[in-house]
Amino acid sequence: MNAFFWILYHKGNNWLPVHSYAIEMLKLFPTPIIHAYPNPEDFIEAFSRFTKKILATRGICSLKARPTAEEVKKDTYAIKGTDAFGHLLEPSQKVMADALAT
Repeated sequence: MNAFFWILYHKGNNWLPVHSYAIEMLKLFPTPIIHAYPNPEDFIEAFSRFTKKILATRGICSLKARPTAEEVKKDTYAIKGTDAFGHLLEPSQKVMADALAT
């Protein structure tokens, strides 16, 4: 999930298909994902369901439109990061000042 959060923080200002995030994670960390999901398509579908059911309902990402069951299965629906998610990860001015002062 850390990889997804990092990608979402940097690309989450635009509507992108959930498939794009899953593919990026597979490119970055293929070994642990393939170990848990020998078929990459199973990972992509599970990630799509998890994103819709958990992440979107917890304010991490927004759905462009309510996806159909087919869109969830084929991971073609679009998401983007919420403002709340961005604010949680954005460093405060004090943190930045302290980091630059050292």
